[in-house]
Amino acid sequence: MALKVYKDSACTQLIQTEIGRLEGDGSTTSFTCSENPTEVRKFSSSATNGELLTEGTDYTITDNGNGTYTVTLTTAPAEGETVIAIGSGEKIFSGLYAIGNSSVESDRTLEQQLFLKAENVDAQNVVVSFGDYVADTELTVDTDYTVTDNGDNTYTVTLTTAPAQGEGAVAIAGGSVVGVLVGDGSTTTFICSANPEHVYKYIGLSKYFYHLAPDNSGSPGTYENAGADLEIGSMNSGDVIPFWVKCIIPEGVPMSNYRDINIKITGLQFATN
Repeated sequence: MALKVYKDSACTQLIQTEIGRLEGDGSTTSFTCSENPTEVRKFSSSATNGELLTEGTDYTITDNGNGTYTVTLTTAPAEGETVIAIGSGEKIFSGLYAIGNSSVESDRTLEQQLFLKAENVDAQNVVVSFGDYVADTELTVDTDYTVTDNGDNTYTVTLTTAPAQGEGAVAIAGGSVVGVLVGDGSTTTFICSANPEHVYKYIGLSKYFYHLAPDNSGSPGTYENAGADLEIGSMNSGDVIPFWVKCIIPEGVPMSNYRDINIKITGLQFATN
């Protein structure tokens, strides 16, 4: 009884989704999951792809008898750490190759049609999203960075401190990504296609490289701005709604860092059996 995502219209190839999350505060050790998790991972600045935790050692699982499960951690995650419970299934882009899969190309794109099914539930306010597992930090203009107008409709952002490997910066204008810096420990400048309204420092996976779109007769409709949610609305039990996901991977970013993100589905769910 849940909203589940599949790779095929017949709904036989299940896609991994986030089914529970705990944002570390140094004291909380338990959180509720919408199903029995197959993986529990802890994300931090030193484990940007998530440290796989071991059941029975790092955590235990309790069946609550109502279709939900409680994960109890041996040690409370600290502030800045996030623990994610993952459902069964395969990665979104498992088996796909980038379009233009060359490390020297500026844009490498992964695209996949997916199918959301309401299994024995009616649901309202359904939203498809991607959550950042390591929180972004918004930087302050004139303190953390400066912006220079290049006079040709581009702008240069210069950071006070160079992001390390595994870190980076994302510039946003009008809700869209206009510039990206992949950290190498020394580079502090990057070009933007518009004057940025916000600049964020990120560590590890980032939703700013992902776009969602409704389905338009088997083709992607208009993709949302990078990182934006896709509102599905209401679903009746048995409904299958297709949608699309696209990831644009900047030059120099390892493919694996972006192929292992999971989808998050939220909404009010009402069991029908």
